[in-house]
Amino acid sequence: MGYQENNAKATAVMPKIPLNISLAGASTMRNSIRPTEYGQNRPEERFKHLSRLVPRRGLRPIRWCEQMAWIKTIDHEKAEGRTKEVYDRILRERNHLANVFKVQGMDPDVLEDNLNLYVDLMLNPGPLSREEREMIAVIVSAANRCAYGAVHHSEALEVVENDGTALSKLMNEYMTKAETPRNKALLAYAAKLTLDPKNITADDIADLRESGLKDDEILRANLIAAYFNFSNRISLGLGIELEKGRARTYRY
Repeated sequence: MGYQENNAKATAVMPKIPLNISLAGASTMRNSIRPTEYGQNRPEERFKHLSRLVPRRGLRPIRWCEQMAWIKTIDHEKAEGRTKEVYDRILRERNHLANVFKVQGMDPDVLEDNLNLYVDLMLNPGPLSREEREMIAVIVSAANRCAYGAVHHSEALEVVENDGTALSKLMNEYMTKAETPRNKALLAYAAKLTLDPKNITADDIADLRESGLKDDEILRANLIAAYFNFSNRISLGLGIELEKGRARTYRY
């Protein structure tokens, strides 16, 4: 269908199945440390493995520094007025105030709008399972080489599945080309929308339908992929630092 009919330039940017790890690299990866062995203390290795899901040149290192971001941020202890109201809500609902929210603290109304959209797309009942939503977040972040999003949501995937091997299983599916048609279609669409959006056609939507996805599920997949492209660009464009260890512990 449309995905296989990309022009030569698009094909050069993304392989035919953009999430597929080649079998040539599979044995090397099987003999290396798996993502589930990293826990919360080895995000660099986790991100390197995640980046192999969508082969691209360039791997931006994770930022570890004294500065939370390249612009002013507001900590909860120093928040006042409307910013403190929104921060308090986040802490009640999520149990942690992430750096990606703190960097938006100077614009609390927009931060709350962003938070509401995130909750509606990722947490509230609706089309797609929580696992599918997190997989889309992971693949978009990996495609964008956004360590912040990739690490956070690969950890979230393991939590929502209540399975410490969930990420390893996902990656093994693509190494062995054993992914389900539904997952393959969902994540291929998210990757293409991220890296080659101008070449999305009606045929790509037809591919999703042929894989068993309903139109409301396709819409949700599109919105989640678009949201994480937006969120990744906040993180990358403002140099947001990844929290360390248990500082990334949230209520999912």
